[in-house]
Amino acid sequence: MSDEIKLTKNSKGQLCFADSKGKKYKNIKVVRVFPQDETIGYISLLNDKSEEIYLIKDINELKEKYKNLIEIELDKKYFIPEIKKILSIKLESHLAYWYTETDKGKQDFILQVNPENIIKGDEYNYFLTDTYGNKFRIKDIRKLDMKSQKLLETVT
Repeated sequence: MSDEIKLTKNSKGQLCFADSKGKKYKNIKVVRVFPQDETIGYISLLNDKSEEIYLIKDINELKEKYKNLIEIELDKKYFIPEIKKILSIKLESHLAYWYTETDKGKQDFILQVNPENIIKGDEYNYFLTDTYGNKFRIKDIRKLDMKSQKLLETVT
């Protein structure tokens, strides 16, 4: 697969793509087909009309330089800090004020308490969306300390 396509950055910093037939696209978008999944597979390249122009089934099949470009774009789009510890949660009316430690440092945020903003991914992980649309993740509640687990129970 890696010999079939070409990925570059233009002078404006936009990601550009050339398919196996030589057709070129500029300012392409990189999206996960399954956004909540952080796996290496099924990554879609979209043109400026948000139409899929190429599907990457496994990023490891790409040349290293192309893989790096894709990973950078994914990191920009899917910046999701992982909550490692919940310091406190203060409930006021329908809002929860979270004070946490994440893999990106301390994060405080406000969450409307409703099922749309606290999504259980599987038995042990959660996806949170704050009032500004920022995303947070708890990958495995079993890895949280007991205090954090008890605090999480108050809002789930």
